[in-house]
Amino acid sequence: MENKKYKVNLSYFTYSTLINDIEAFRFLKKDKSTNKNLFINKLIYNYHKIINSKIDDFENSLIELLKDFNNKNKNSLIEEIIRLDNKKDEGEEKKEYELTFISTSKYLSAFIDIEDNYLKYFNFSEYLRKLFNSYALLKQDERERIIFKSEIEIINEAIKENKKIIFKIDTFDNNTSSKEINNNNDNNKTNLYEVTPFGIYNSKDRQFAYLIYFNGKNFYPLNIYKIKDLRISKKLKDEIEETKLNEINKLLDSSDPQFISSRFIDVKIKLNKKGIKNYTRIFINRPKAYKIEDDIYYFYASTNQLFLYFSRFGNSATILNNNELKNRLRDFYYGGYKNIVANKNKE
Repeated sequence: MENKKYKVNLSYFTYSTLINDIEAFRFLKKDKSTNKNLFINKLIYNYHKIINSKIDDFENSLIELLKDFNNKNKNSLIEEIIRLDNKKDEGEEKKEYELTFISTSKYLSAFIDIEDNYLKYFNFSEYLRKLFNSYALLKQDERERIIFKSEIEIINEAIKENKKIIFKIDTFDNNTSSKEINNNNDNNKTNLYEVTPFGIYNSKDRQFAYLIYFNGKNFYPLNIYKIKDLRISKKLKDEIEETKLNEINKLLDSSDPQFISSRFIDVKIKLNKKGIKNYTRIFINRPKAYKIEDDIYYFYASTNQLFLYFSRFGNSATILNNNELKNRLRDFYYGGYKNIVANKNKE
């Protein structure tokens, strides 16, 4: 089977999910343009076995259900039920967006497997449409775990074997700052890391998955999509003191994994009715309150997380006991006010 070009017509929802993930998971070429072809091939390669398992399970369930029926057209009935199920999955949304890509040699085995074993009920375009629709319905962090399935398997294997991992960090367009890199790996001049993996954790907003690793001194979070050239080290993992283990478990319980390397503070915040409504409604980056007394909420959370979250609240949230957070929010609002006044004067 040679590399070939494919065309699949998709709904806006499925098509836009795929295109957004290409950017979200940083599938970029050397010139920083998006690499759609690599992303789609890797998605099919990693996800087709999951879809195939569902197809096999559904067919086997039907066979089991119909085995007691003396029906000469049993196979035809099974085929028709599966076709109807596939038609149902497509829904009523119009398939107006054409996705084109070329199969590549590295991932060709997936296309061969599909063509040899799973086109009994569909043509290739129908099969791919079913696969893409299924993928698009998952949460973003679940989709990320599919795309980076092999990297996550290597990390979990290293944890099981009590080994360190070695990898490089792709900084893209300086999305990972040199300060962040240096802080996470002291005196690293080669961008090569050899660290102890602690685990893979999803952000509570279900957007990204993070590797939490220990560099011999502290724990740090890292987006899975930034990991490149990953392999298991021959070195055994660093031993982690029980106090540090208790601390990291406490941080992960009270905060999103991406904020664990930021300084944590104990803060009281008073919310008015609008603020309470916002706290219930706004889920992204929401810190977990460990105590609530009427309209006063108690948090033990990262300063960065608290700032990012409550900067959306305006005067519906009042910081009661932390001047650093108060001043940071005040400067943020005042800066916005100055920009509004400056732009108004230019009109």
